Formats: sequence, structure tokens, C-alpha cells
Amino acid sequence: MNKIVKSVALSCSAILLGGGCTSMSDLPVAYNQLARFVGGYSYGHEVQSFQPCNSSLAYWAVLPSSEVERLNALSLQKAKQEGRPYQPVYLEVTGMLQPSAEAEGFAANYDAILKVEKISKVSKTLPKLCGQPDREVQERAGAES
Repeated sequence: MNKIVKSVALSCSAILLGGGCTSMSDLPVAYNQLARFVGGYSYGHEVQSFQPCNSSLAYWAVLPSSEVERLNALSLQKAKQEGRPYQPVYLEVTGMLQPSAEAEGFAANYDAILKVEKISKVSKTLPKLCGQPDREVQERAGAES
């Protein structure tokens, strides 16, 4: 492999590991298309993320202002009960993905931004069928620091 190819491969690998390099084909729907999402919402220090069930993708979550306080409190309460930060609460929502590449701050480190328009269901417990691969969401936020 020549030096240029190696350099490009290493650069993209580093970007992929750090997030923010998700191609459109990796996303479940096109940007700015209203869709239904189910998964876990986590809130904590410099984190407000949504991870779809059975997916390794993670989105910066923008919640309706009327729901922010309630859902953040649920996630923090669950984290306190379990003695670990960033514990997800289960959500079924309608929203749309937006590119994170042009975002500023911590949102830029995620695969996309999920702008939630409607919340259909909330539960402190993730259903057994809603797998969430081990993922240190807070590391994405830490990459920004």
C-alpha cells in the first residue's frame, strides 16, 4: 500500500472512531425526513444522546422544550439508582435526523442530530429486545474537551 492510501485510511479510521464520520448509507433514514425511532435516551454531564435499539449509532438528542426537564430527571434518577452515569430511559419518538458535521460543540461528535418532534412512549426500563451495544457515550463528549 502506498503512503497516500495508508494516510487516508488511517485518517478516516481515526475520524470514524471519534464519531462524526457517518455516511448517509449508515443512517436508517435520510436527513430531514420525519421517522419513528425507538431506543435509549441518556442525559448527564455534557451528554444528551439517543441510541436506537440494536444499533451502534448514537445521536445528539434535541428534545421538545416541554419534555426536556422530565426526561433529563428520569435519566439522572436512573443513573443515581444504578450508581453509574449515563443510564438510558426507553423512548419511542417521532423526529428527524440532521447532519452533525456542521454542528458546534458536543453535538458534532455524534453520528447525527435527532430533532425529536413527538414522544409517544417513555419507560425507565429498556425492553429486553432493545439491545444497546456497550458504548461509552460520555467518551464522545470527552473528545470535545
